[in-house]
Amino acid sequence: MKKILLSAVAFLALTLYAWPPPGAAEADGNVFSVAPAPADDRDKNGPLGRPRPNRPPPRPQRKPRNSTVIIQVPPQVQTHTQTRTVITGHITVGREFPAIVMRAPDGDTIIVRAGHNEDIEVRLYGVDCPEWNQPGGPQAAAFTRSLQGRQVMVREMDTDSYGRLVALVSFEGRSVNLDLAILGHAWYYAHYCRSQPVCDQIKAAEAEARAAGRGLWAGRNPLAPWEWRRRN
Repeated sequence: MKKILLSAVAFLALTLYAWPPPGAAEADGNVFSVAPAPADDRDKNGPLGRPRPNRPPPRPQRKPRNSTVIIQVPPQVQTHTQTRTVITGHITVGREFPAIVMRAPDGDTIIVRAGHNEDIEVRLYGVDCPEWNQPGGPQAAAFTRSLQGRQVMVREMDTDSYGRLVALVSFEGRSVNLDLAILGHAWYYAHYCRSQPVCDQIKAAEAEARAAGRGLWAGRNPLAPWEWRRRN
């Protein structure tokens, strides 16, 4: 009797030991599949309730490069608030066309590229800047070179004795000719600028620069470029 009782206890223990753990569900035959862990465990650990491995945080996505180039106005082109550098009055001369500034040999001369890759030498109308080897010349040239690579509008006014196009040039609605005068980088060129309304504006801009002591007028008795050319 004692042997039978011990055999029954051993059989019961073996049966309980082989029984699937809680949360397991019987599939087909004797194959068992593990039931998913509760939602809280899946969030904190892995899908089976196991601890997740330590993985590096995902790399932040790079922002796509913007192909649009934003052109900023060079600081040299900024004018003083008390002066209007947009030409007023009616101008009755030649055509107006857009162009890209390629080079600036000096303060009052630029090389622009218009349609069909045509390079045109433009002499700025109504102003005369110091020569490159004259005091004030490098500063005037630096101002004009700040427009290299930028699109400007060119208004034909005349053709000089060297075959250059003489023109009014504007950048984003601002007159480059007037900016040169108002910042003290150029003289009003009275010999070649008389009949157009812009001539009076350039003359007034030079007078204001003189009074404020800007650019050339910060020194004593700057020599006009036509006098410099005559002496040199």
